[in-house]
Amino acid sequence: MKGRLNLNICLLMSMLLLTMVGSAAGEIIFHDDFAGDSNSGRFVMEAENYSRRISGAGADFLEVNGSDNTFLEGPSEGQVAPTAKSGARGNYMEALGLHIGSIAPIDDFYDGPFLDYKLSVGTPGTYHLYVRWTARDGGSDSLYAFILKPDGTLLSGAGPDYFMYHQYRASWFWDNRGVKNTTRCAYAGFPHVAVWTISEPGDYTIRIAHRESGSALDVIVFQTANLPVPSGSGPLQSLFVSETVRLSTLEIITINNIRRAIAEKVEALERIDAALEKEWAAYEALEELLAGGEYGNLSYGGVVTVKQRIHSAIQHQEQSKKALEKSIEKLEEVLAALGFEVEPTLDR
Repeated sequence: MKGRLNLNICLLMSMLLLTMVGSAAGEIIFHDDFAGDSNSGRFVMEAENYSRRISGAGADFLEVNGSDNTFLEGPSEGQVAPTAKSGARGNYMEALGLHIGSIAPIDDFYDGPFLDYKLSVGTPGTYHLYVRWTARDGGSDSLYAFILKPDGTLLSGAGPDYFMYHQYRASWFWDNRGVKNTTRCAYAGFPHVAVWTISEPGDYTIRIAHRESGSALDVIVFQTANLPVPSGSGPLQSLFVSETVRLSTLEIITINNIRRAIAEKVEALERIDAALEKEWAAYEALEELLAGGEYGNLSYGGVVTVKQRIHSAIQHQEQSKKALEKSIEKLEEVLAALGFEVEPTLDR
């Protein structure tokens, strides 16, 4: 068993880091969160970690800082994006420039920009495509998506040729509804679901295409139909590496287990902090009782005893917190030894 769990360190050390930025990473490929599982598949992609970006004529997708909503690149670098919304998970990509209008993104005459996300799909099945996105207003609330097969041709007949998301919301939200195979969203509502059937394993590409300036894309999730709908900021981003690197199933499982363990420990730390805040509030309230000299149904000695016990509980919590922080540090060291860094969303 120990031999089987011994990862190829030399290979992993040569990989690109988990936190690399798409604009600087070149061609990358995402791996399945459920590697080795014949029933489930999921790929989670931060919008800024694209595999490839193709600029359009008079329009582009530009990266925006999720903290202050300023553009990180292009002629508008440093300026606040038109769609400035709080709550992004990390950075996000915003469509900027000319509206594309009524040209289908798979048409030869389409000259808008694309964002590509390449996936190493090992589990055939029915997949839903969810996007966490928002828009400036009702006049900027649409974008396209379609899928390319391993040979680079359109995945057709197993779902929509292309799909349009066009639901305006005032904040970030998860969406997989819209209209398929049409460039018109007026009066169409959103009667269709973004769903495709993958019949053969291989390297597929999800291509996001611009339609209206001001649409902002935060996270993309492509997952089998048996998995729950993403909520909040969504699950951890999937592993991604250089396109020239291929991870084994055992490597993916091992690294993902470490990453998920770190995430769960971080959540546990947050719960401890919340409990400590309440315990300190109770402790300080008892101090006020002692200072005021009014103990209600308690005696002075009773208040002192209760206060001491709460302080003892706080001390135990603080010790647990330190042990948990040390445990997280050790797991982070393991990832570093394997050539990976902790994602920004897990930083404390």
